[in-house]
Amino acid sequence: MNNSYSFLLHFLLITALALTYFIAIIIIKPFLINRKRKYSTITLKVSYLIYLATFFFTFYVFVLYGELKLEAQITDTFFILSLILLFLPNIGMMARRAVTRNRIFYNYFFSFLNMLVVFFLIFILESTEWLV
Repeated sequence: MNNSYSFLLHFLLITALALTYFIAIIIIKPFLINRKRKYSTITLKVSYLIYLATFFFTFYVFVLYGELKLEAQITDTFFILSLILLFLPNIGMMARRAVTRNRIFYNYFFSFLNMLVVFFLIFILESTEWLV
């Protein structure tokens, strides 16, 4: 019973994350390229999709394989930084159409921010002690 429950939990979580990722791809339209800002637009969209995939993988691993006493390892600074880094790339993608001036700088800035968050998540994954 426990093994089938675990399989069901894994399946449901993977399905939910994959569905959310595919919805993000549909909304972002990574193959629709702006003629004026080709490279910055591609860079922003690809870096966001990389960020999202890394975030979902990190979420999956922490939920199902993370240490149970995670709250003992998290400091207030780490928690606040994690929340900021969780919401900034998403806000950047949602607000990009409202930015008309300096859009190329905006795209490259948020691309850099997305990759910074990806490196932060990889650092967190490497520095965590896993239960497996």
